[in-house]
Amino acid sequence: MRNCALFVCSRKHASGRSGFPIGVAMLFAVCLGAGAGEPRLACEERVHDFGKQVNTSVVSHTFILENRGTDPLVIKSIRKGCSCTTTRIRAKTIPPGESVDLDVSVDLKGRFGLQSQAVYLYTNDPASQVVRLSMKGMAERVSKEKNKAAATPRDTAMQSVEIPGRQKGKVWRQPLALGRIKPDAQSARQISVPDGLRILEVTSDHASVRCEIDVRQPQRIHVRLEPPLPAGILKATIHISIDHPTAPEILVPVTATVVAPE
Repeated sequence: MRNCALFVCSRKHASGRSGFPIGVAMLFAVCLGAGAGEPRLACEERVHDFGKQVNTSVVSHTFILENRGTDPLVIKSIRKGCSCTTTRIRAKTIPPGESVDLDVSVDLKGRFGLQSQAVYLYTNDPASQVVRLSMKGMAERVSKEKNKAAATPRDTAMQSVEIPGRQKGKVWRQPLALGRIKPDAQSARQISVPDGLRILEVTSDHASVRCEIDVRQPQRIHVRLEPPLPAGILKATIHISIDHPTAPEILVPVTATVVAPE
């Protein structure tokens, strides 16, 4: 944008009247040079798809805001479309040629179905005074019906780890009681976690309690008791690492009463 000044010069005739035509008036348009530069907001990814997540999790993403203009870019304010959304930005003034991270998190607790949560940026960029960023995806319920214990033949039962439920800090606890068993019993159990969670690792602190992840169903763990078992009370703890964002470990206390043969 240019600033121009307009000058009109005139001279009088001998009669005293001002003369306009025939060289009497002179018109000059003087451009005083280019005006100030402008900021320009660039954000390559304005919509983030977080896919399918269980509705007990919090999903997060970092949007990169870049200033490709010649003047500082100012983020005047940030408005969230939902109270379930939180934002964090390191600086609201971005010098030319630089960028800042905008962290956006959406709490899916209690939500289900298709989700689309928006964040609105109000800036001093004349071409992008209001910019809409959004997080979209599917929130899936944790079905209690899917997680109920189901007895199967050969002394094998499905022991469900229900989430949410017994959360203490960053750890979930789910007891597994095996009842009375014989020292030579080849008892087996299965532990499953809800859809949407992935088992990363499983270990046991007892030599007679063996556990492994099912290669065909990675949300399921096979637990076996290997005889001979010493008579008395058997106590062990199974440690399960999962990809839950806030509680990444499940502790499964295992108890059994090993009855000596008569």
